[in-house]
Amino acid sequence: MIAKLTHLEKIFQTALQYHQQGQLAEAEKQYRTILSEDPNHIKSLHFLGVIAHQVGQNKIAVGLISKAIAINNTIPMFHNNIAEAYRALSRFDDATTHYTRAINLKFDYAEPHFGLAVLLRQQGKLNEAVAEYRQALALKPNYFEAHVNLGNLLATQGDLDGAVSHFQQAISLRPNLVEAYNNLAHALIDKGEFTAALKEIQSSLKIKETDYAKTLFVHCIQSVSFIPQGIDIREPLLKALTGPWGRPSHLSKFCANFLKRGSPIGDFVSRANEAWPMRLSAMDLFGPRGLSELGQDDLLIATLETAVVADISVERFLTMARSALLEVAENEPNQSPLNESAIRFLCALDEQCFINEYIFCFASQEYDRVQHLKKRLIEAFQSRTRVSELSLLAIAAYSSLSSLPVTELLSGQEWSPQVAAYVSRHIREQLNERELRSAIPRLTGIENEISIKVMKQYEENPYPRWMKSAPVGQKLTIDAYLRRLFPSSAFRNLNKSSNLQILVAGCGTGQNSIESAQRYVGAEVLAVDLSLSSLAYAERKTRELGLTNIKYAHADLLQLSSIGYSFDIIEAIGVLHHLADPLAGWRVLLSILRPGGFMRVGLYSKLARSDINIARRFVAQRNFQPTLNSIRHCREEIERFDNMTQIKNVTNFSDFYSTSSCRDLLFHVQEHQFTLPQIAKFLSENGLTFLGFDLSSRTVLNFKMRFPGRSLTDLDLWSAYESEEPSTFNAMYQFWVQKA
Repeated sequence: MIAKLTHLEKIFQTALQYHQQGQLAEAEKQYRTILSEDPNHIKSLHFLGVIAHQVGQNKIAVGLISKAIAINNTIPMFHNNIAEAYRALSRFDDATTHYTRAINLKFDYAEPHFGLAVLLRQQGKLNEAVAEYRQALALKPNYFEAHVNLGNLLATQGDLDGAVSHFQQAISLRPNLVEAYNNLAHALIDKGEFTAALKEIQSSLKIKETDYAKTLFVHCIQSVSFIPQGIDIREPLLKALTGPWGRPSHLSKFCANFLKRGSPIGDFVSRANEAWPMRLSAMDLFGPRGLSELGQDDLLIATLETAVVADISVERFLTMARSALLEVAENEPNQSPLNESAIRFLCALDEQCFINEYIFCFASQEYDRVQHLKKRLIEAFQSRTRVSELSLLAIAAYSSLSSLPVTELLSGQEWSPQVAAYVSRHIREQLNERELRSAIPRLTGIENEISIKVMKQYEENPYPRWMKSAPVGQKLTIDAYLRRLFPSSAFRNLNKSSNLQILVAGCGTGQNSIESAQRYVGAEVLAVDLSLSSLAYAERKTRELGLTNIKYAHADLLQLSSIGYSFDIIEAIGVLHHLADPLAGWRVLLSILRPGGFMRVGLYSKLARSDINIARRFVAQRNFQPTLNSIRHCREEIERFDNMTQIKNVTNFSDFYSTSSCRDLLFHVQEHQFTLPQIAKFLSENGLTFLGFDLSSRTVLNFKMRFPGRSLTDLDLWSAYESEEPSTFNAMYQFWVQKA
């Protein structure tokens, strides 16, 4: 005979159902109804405490579950769940006591072993945490959360094979577990198994396109030096560029290689390079349908429109395509009209030329032909006859539209939709920057001789020209961000979630300032630079994104100590090494950094720039000048060197492929380079704690394998590591420090 449920038991069953279905408010209401009639109803006290923990009210959770334990202290689940609340409150001793009590009450209870492992990891006791995770899995082999957490911990310790095994087991238990796919991919990237990693990332993206999976995809693509076989990545590549999922410049080189090997452009690139430096005619280069085929390749169009194409062979094809376009435009009356796909490719080619600041070299007589075509176009404007779109596109591949009558371009005639969009956006942006330039406030004077020279360089060539900013994902407090970046570093929390004052010194065209404004909770950014042209570009991009927490100002960082401001965070990436005295400039910034504040610094590595130094000596010996034509000629001569020569290595730097960045790379008016002992000495003399380098996880793991058990903040060890791996800091030393 089945006993009837009592009134309270029926209410409890209803509450439990609500709780299991995630309807916490309804469940809480029912538990409280029970407690209003029976204040010592032990299960309701316990589960009401569990709900409090689930919604983050951990002090309340401890109070409720403590009452349940006071009534009966022999129930293992009660001790496990109060331990969870204590752990959330960082009361680690109390948490340990209750996890241990739960284990002693029930020897085959896996959950408290899991909780204890999480707690031990939080305390930095990694080996003990591993042992607890293994015990949890011995008791409950299908515990997928334990597989994921143990995999993460093993990856941190450098046991990548063990990590991969546990992530794979988690996936076998939960095939739709995105976190496991992503973590597995990360471990495979660190192992150098990029094709396998890309497959796991694609599996993750098919389930859900998370920010982490997108970031991993970009990171993986940046790391590979080959085109993975047996996997179709065209669609995610296109999404990554147009999303974007990261800075398009980080994907451009891979995309160029990918397109050469599996796209119509591959045949054209081969044809162009076989003929180089001779220029092929449009028919010999493209054939009867070439332009249309190119215009139908979405990935090619996105690659041309979003970032500088950093590939010599593709650059030669595009240079030849531009010349062929000029030929077609000159003979337009004898040509068939171009279709929509052909126009689409030509607009994208023009966009690429704009992005790289017209760095492609000229063939003999090409300049005169462009000037003749431009004269013919201007005459058409003046006579109010119809202007040829093809001629306009040909000219726009060689110089900015601002060299043409702007008013007539915008209102003189109706253009086809693609050309109209291109013309309107470029003219609008140029006019907008001109207006913004005049409104940028001047924060300090600019009097230093070197500062004036550097200002002149960036006024002439704002650096870099970029199209899309990288997403930064969920906003974090600065403390949480640095904990994620440097999990083993000891630093003092800033404890600021509002009014976080950030200075970006030498902000250039705004990429770093925009990303910082979006990355940190409570960020208020002041971004300064010597160049008004760069600042106007940055202001325009900031407004396009709808950001309101960045202010731009014209200033010399050498005089910032006079402005009366102080900051919680200062970023100085790529600016100090262009000062007359970088260390003096660094001390100026430290004088306005608040006690306990953080600083992100970027400095050139002397060792990593040995190839660049050879190229810079070549520039000086040949007396090349920092003008567009001279930069073009310099690049042509460097490209002619044999691939085995050291100077040719500079063509591997993406900065070689646009005018402003090549000038920055090889023609800068002022450049200092550093060694790690020099940096360590400055940090010691100025009371700065080194938190760590911003490096790929693979580099960090390689360092750990080279120096097992040693600190990641030991600059002497990093100096030894760099001497063995000179390319480690090709992209600068980028690191974080904290002020005393």
